[in-house]
Amino acid sequence: AEVKYYKGKLGVKSIYEDALKTNNLRSYINLESGAAFPDIEKMVFQIFDKNPNFIMYVLLADSPIARQYPLLHKERYFRKFIPHNVKISTADTLIYNGKVSIINFDNKIIGTVLQNTDYYITTKGIFDLMWKLLP
Repeated sequence: AEVKYYKGKLGVKSIYEDALKTNNLRSYINLESGAAFPDIEKMVFQIFDKNPNFIMYVLLADSPIARQYPLLHKERYFRKFIPHNVKISTADTLIYNGKVSIINFDNKIIGTVLQNTDYYITTKGIFDLMWKLLP
C-alpha cells in the first residue's frame, strides 16, 4: 500500500495527468464542493481526442450545477446522478489503474492518492454496484 499527498494546483493537476493515462476512468464528482480549475477541465475534454480508447464513467452529486454540466463526449462519456440524500463531500474521487484519488477544492486544493489493490477493488466494486442500481 502506498499513500501520496499533493498540494496546490500543480499537485492536483499531476493526479489528473496520471488518471487520464488510463483507458477506463471512474469518478464521483460533487460540483458543489468546488469547481475544477480550467486546466483540468481542458485536459479532460482533450483526452477524448488524444486517446480513442478512453472511456469515463461519472457519478455526479445531483445539483443544478451538475445538471448543466456539459457532456464531454457523445459515445465514451457516461454519467448518472446520485440522489440528493446521498452526500459526496469531496470534489472528485477518481478510480483508475489500482488507485483511488481523493481531491478537495475547499479552503485548500489538496489531493490524496491511495494505491492499494484491495481498496481499489472494493471502491471500484461499490462504484459499479451504484452504477447498476441508478437509473
